[in-house]
Amino acid sequence: ISFVIFNANGLAGAASDIGGMFGFAGVPAVNAETLYYLRSYAVVLIFGIIGSMPVVKILCGKLRAFKAVRAVEPIVFAGLLLTVTAFLVDGSFNPFLYFRF
Repeated sequence: ISFVIFNANGLAGAASDIGGMFGFAGVPAVNAETLYYLRSYAVVLIFGIIGSMPVVKILCGKLRAFKAVRAVEPIVFAGLLLTVTAFLVDGSFNPFLYFRF
């Protein structure tokens, strides 16, 4: 919201932009584009929701008691690092990047 205030041409423009952010611009909340992005990032959203719950912390604390889990933990973290890096690389590819220069 604060960026909209500094980016707008005037108070009316800021009010229009903020109204659009909260659904007061006449644009439906769910359309084909919304469903596309929801399907594209569903896995990330699910992992984010599960990872933000305290159940995960409790479960990890109980699993650390086993020696086998301590040996597998670096492999799991390396796999997570590769997965996150793959998502970043996938989202950053733009074949038209060089046409801007």
